Amino acid sequence: MILRSLKLENIRSYTEEKINFPKGSVLLSGDIGSGKSTVLLAIEFALFGILRSGLSGMSLLKHGTNKGSVELKFDIDKKEYLIKRTLKKTKTSVGQDSGYILSDGKKFEGTPVELKAKIIEILGYPEELITKSKSLIYRFTVYTAQEEMKEILFEDKDLRLDTLRKVFGIDKYKSIKENAVIFAREIKRNKSELAIRLESYDVLSEELHEKREKSKLSQDIKSKKENELENIREIVEKEKSKLKEHEVSIKRYNEVKKNLEIKKTITDTKKNSITDLTNNARETKTKIKNLEKKLLEFSNITELKPEKELEESLSKAQDKYSNIVKEKFSIKEKKRIFEEQIKEIESDVKELSSKSKESILIKDKIEKLNDSIQKKSEQEGMLNELFEKDKKAHLALQKHELGVKNSEKLIKEIETAETCPTCKRELNEKHRNEVIEKEETMIKQNNIERKRITGIIERINENIEKLRKNIDKITELEYVRNGLKEKLATLESVSSQIVKKQKEVSRLYEKKKELEVMNFGDESIIKHDLENKKKELSAVRDNNLRFRERKNIFELEKQEKENLSSINLNIEKNNSEIEIALIEIKNLENSLVSYSEISVIYEKQKEKLEETLEKQKMIEINLASLTQELKSLTENIENFEKKLKDMDKIKLKIKELGQILEWFDTFFLNLMSNMEKHIMVSIHREFNSLVKEWFSILIDDIDIDLDEEFSVKITQDGYETTVEGLSGGEKTSVALAYRLALNKVINDLIPRIKTKDLIILDEPTDGFSTEQLDKVRDVLRALNMKQTIIVSHEPKMESFVNNIIRISKIDNISKVIS
Repeated sequence: MILRSLKLENIRSYTEEKINFPKGSVLLSGDIGSGKSTVLLAIEFALFGILRSGLSGMSLLKHGTNKGSVELKFDIDKKEYLIKRTLKKTKTSVGQDSGYILSDGKKFEGTPVELKAKIIEILGYPEELITKSKSLIYRFTVYTAQEEMKEILFEDKDLRLDTLRKVFGIDKYKSIKENAVIFAREIKRNKSELAIRLESYDVLSEELHEKREKSKLSQDIKSKKENELENIREIVEKEKSKLKEHEVSIKRYNEVKKNLEIKKTITDTKKNSITDLTNNARETKTKIKNLEKKLLEFSNITELKPEKELEESLSKAQDKYSNIVKEKFSIKEKKRIFEEQIKEIESDVKELSSKSKESILIKDKIEKLNDSIQKKSEQEGMLNELFEKDKKAHLALQKHELGVKNSEKLIKEIETAETCPTCKRELNEKHRNEVIEKEETMIKQNNIERKRITGIIERINENIEKLRKNIDKITELEYVRNGLKEKLATLESVSSQIVKKQKEVSRLYEKKKELEVMNFGDESIIKHDLENKKKELSAVRDNNLRFRERKNIFELEKQEKENLSSINLNIEKNNSEIEIALIEIKNLENSLVSYSEISVIYEKQKEKLEETLEKQKMIEINLASLTQELKSLTENIENFEKKLKDMDKIKLKIKELGQILEWFDTFFLNLMSNMEKHIMVSIHREFNSLVKEWFSILIDDIDIDLDEEFSVKITQDGYETTVEGLSGGEKTSVALAYRLALNKVINDLIPRIKTKDLIILDEPTDGFSTEQLDKVRDVLRALNMKQTIIVSHEPKMESFVNNIIRISKIDNISKVIS
């Protein structure tokens, strides 16, 4: 992995800055607090996002801002990546927004966790780091924050071992052993629970035997009942056969009885019908007499008179009268419309005449406005000249302000400097005072010029404002003139409209005059003739109506006479049918006497069959009860057999669990302990060798070793001492050696890691003597990294590296300076 560039926006003391990282060794140089460590934290944030321990959003976002972002560009295996993450302030905290990763022209957008998962995949880090709050591998192989450099040396030994297990990826053995103990405990619990379920095995076996005996007894009883049911069914069939023979006779008896009742009903109905028919005949005779009397009233009506000719004559008279009325109304309406149109056009002519006069006044106004508008281009030219003067005045003002700042900066530097920043000579007090006096004079002169130029700018701005107002007024006058021109164009077409409208008035007067001379004859004569025709048609229609009524009465009389004849015939027919029915009734009554005893015999046979069926039913109920009991016993037996079968399986399961427990206790736990011990010994051997190698480069008169718990043992002048007893520079040397050894061991253990070409060292020379600083050059050579980034405020470090990035803080804002 090689870093290419880092872009910061509102991150701690940075407002907006881009930093380019070359290959080789790179020094981030600057005073304490200038913002060097912020660059390293921003790189870590870009890769892994906010970390709950050590890298919070609140500590990264610039105070007083609501949003910030980091954009990191880097190369892995000749492939370029760009990742961007953003911060957003809420009411209670600072959180991460969604970001993205660019690679090969493809954009991967995702949540902070999704981005972290993608980066860990790209870097080749173990996947279990996705949910970790702290990226240990990155912190121990690439970048360790300055305050964490010595932390691992002074931690509790158990905590240090747990940390190293996580870093080396062998904490899984401890987890496996702990999980194995838990698993074994769970197996024992399961074994005990299964043993409890076997306690009822003997009781269930005894109950199963009892139920099998009971089932056999019930089966025997069921067989006897089935034989008994077969016998009773044969008896039922014989009794049913006898009953059917009696049912044939009963059926015949019922048919005769039913026919007798029908004949009696028919006879009664016929008698009632004769009574009704006699009454109808009497009523019909009365109706005929009444109709004969009514016909005498129409003796003077002898024929139908024609109506059609009279109707057509009346229709023509009505149409003629209606047309005269319509024509008169139409002429009257047309005259009214012509009068309204004449009135409206005369009003328009009057109005157009007044507009024709108005057009002369508008032409005069347009001429006056043209005189004022011609001054606009002159005003705009003057405004452009003032803008140029204002621009030049501001440039001059900036020049003098920069002169003041440079003088103030030079005064501040020269007060503590040993050499003159301008002439590079060694400073004495006299020369220092001369330079300060000269710069103070320059400040005064620049301030006087600033004040004078500020006054000029104010006057220019006042004149600009006046000219802008004049131009705005002229623009308004242009709008007014354009409106008047449009209105004038409309008014100029008025005269031609006046002539057209006057011609239209003359035409309408002529049409009105033509309507006034039209004549349609005498309306009263036509109306009188229409009334006479209506009376004549009414008299004819009255005669024809009475003729039709006389004809209807005659038809009704004829129908009633026919109806009376039909009624008399029906009376004779019904009397004849009644005589025949009475003879048939007498014959049926004689037949019923022969069937008098059959119903008694049938009822006795029916009772006998019902008694036999009741016995059959009781046997069937007992048999069904036995069948249900047998079914229940069979189900119980099957359940007991299933339970015992399941218990046999439990016995086998308990045996299997016992074998698994024995395997865990005698083999697996010992295997895991030996594997962990073997790997730790191998790591300890390599780690110890590397720590001694790196430390010997920095300090050659102190021996260093690691004990079994990876704690540092110090031997100085033949005596053992502790790390706490060393000087500041010696402690830093121990921490740096430990740090570089960790880097090497981890990179060797996890070959898929893609960050092996990069290392970042944050203040690695804290407390170093001049002699130790010289040895750092040897350390950098021995590292042999493609890219090494060092943060230091030591000036001597500049000679050890290939590239220098200088960072300065001015007015609380960090900047990269060339």
